[in-house]
Amino acid sequence: MKKILLLTVFAILFSCDAFKQKEEHRFVYAFENESDWSKSEQLKTIEVIKTRLNGVGVQNEVKRFGEKHLEVLVKVAQLDVQRLDQLIINQGKLEFWELYKAEEFLSYIGETLYTIEESNTSDSLKVTSKFDLSPGYQGGPIVIHVKQDDSETVLNLLNSEASRPNLPSEFKNVKFLFGIEENGRLPIYAIRSNEDNKAPLTGEVITKANNAFGPTGRPEISIEMNQDGALIWERLTGRAFQKGTSIAITLNNVVYSAPGVTAGPIKGGRSSVSGNFTAEEAQDLAIILSSGQVIPELKLIEYSAVSNR
Repeated sequence: MKKILLLTVFAILFSCDAFKQKEEHRFVYAFENESDWSKSEQLKTIEVIKTRLNGVGVQNEVKRFGEKHLEVLVKVAQLDVQRLDQLIINQGKLEFWELYKAEEFLSYIGETLYTIEESNTSDSLKVTSKFDLSPGYQGGPIVIHVKQDDSETVLNLLNSEASRPNLPSEFKNVKFLFGIEENGRLPIYAIRSNEDNKAPLTGEVITKANNAFGPTGRPEISIEMNQDGALIWERLTGRAFQKGTSIAITLNNVVYSAPGVTAGPIKGGRSSVSGNFTAEEAQDLAIILSSGQVIPELKLIEYSAVSNR
């Protein structure tokens, strides 16, 4: 019996991080946009990164490095470097937008992405496109699906000033955004934007974010809003219910989910962000959204690891 107890104690001791080799990981970041390197942005970004790293429970130090860089030091026994880098650089730009219906842009899509030619063999007209496209469904929020290889070109065409004359005046502020890729194709949504390109509701109103599992068993992030956010959310979902449209929940200008509103305005400021997440991604996004602040775009310019005992 004593022998079994001793073996159990040794197994527990040697499985503890205290007995594992420690490594100090060093990341150096620069701002993608030089104009973001103001003192206020430095301080805000440092505090947000610290909050995120504390959220995953790793020993850390975040500080300025040189004139225009940030240094992040993490000491831990085992680290997924790519995962931590994504946790640091994610802007955390959560926004909620009203969406248009797909059929409202059939004419615009046709004039912008298709060409009409007379057939050489008959009096009919031939409609073609150099892109691999498939339409969304009538009444739904997806305007069109595009093959990933063509996606950037197609989105730039739809959002370009040169194409705007093809739009009716009531759609002059529309903004087209990608959704989540699936099977090599990307959905494109039409966001109801405005002159200032300012979302009616942002992640600043979030008071709590947790990773959870949705009705289908997929990982998602459940969120709660403050009182002001809850009132705006109720108005947004109320309008969507009346019009039979959807709400886009976007993160860093990508539509992660576009729920329809089928049972009236949603009260109480509760919602969820779903997508093709892994459990780890949902956990990290919950930590990012809990900070409630957007940081500028960062790029990793240096990484190294040093073993310690």
